[in-house]
Amino acid sequence: MADVMKMFAVWPERNGTGIEPRYGYSGRDMFGAKCFGLEGRPADSQIALLDFAAENPQTPDIIRKLVKSRRQDHMGLNMIIYFHGVDIPEPRA
Repeated sequence: MADVMKMFAVWPERNGTGIEPRYGYSGRDMFGAKCFGLEGRPADSQIALLDFAAENPQTPDIIRKLVKSRRQDHMGLNMIIYFHGVDIPEPRA
């Protein structure tokens, strides 16, 4: 699962979705726990998740877990969709 999550984390940037991955995000009621998120327009984040699922049909259980854990917060003009309980280490440059 960790390998698929790492693939998903870099997928939006590589495919020009206009959303940015956010590592170590701590959302409302998370009490300092960290997770992975996608910042941008809500529709773009959801489309990125659907497109990733379509291109990686071997990952239905992981996609299901992402959808079930999905939450969102407003961040000024953008929104972050974050995946509570799903933490991915930031890739090294």
